[in-house]
Amino acid sequence: MKIARIIFYIEVLLSSYAAVIDLVNPAEFVAEYTPHKVTGIPLEIIRWYGVQLVPLVYLEFTALWQKRDDRLAWVLGAFLIGDFLQILLTVNYMQAHPATPWTFGFIFSLVVVVVLAVTRIYWLSHYRNQSK
Repeated sequence: MKIARIIFYIEVLLSSYAAVIDLVNPAEFVAEYTPHKVTGIPLEIIRWYGVQLVPLVYLEFTALWQKRDDRLAWVLGAFLIGDFLQILLTVNYMQAHPATPWTFGFIFSLVVVVVLAVTRIYWLSHYRNQSK
């Protein structure tokens, strides 16, 4: 379980970095995923993603730091739903648009989400078994 916590702390760092980039320079964030230039309202919506990341990072970090496994279980369960949705929608998009280039940022994010989903399942199953 200690390795899982380390992975979740790494997630906090990566998500904090993404939130800062989204808030300060959303065009840089988008450039990691697509060569297309994004401007205007779509770029502002990317900034809103950063705004939403801030409280999510806070929830996960405080649950980890305070060693509140009951709170962490709720956070990780919600994040796991997001992981499944992201993987499902990514596969769906790539099947519908097979000519879409796979950028480094896109591949890196997908690998991270898969690793996090597996780690969340592992942690939650151990947490549930200990709670019985």
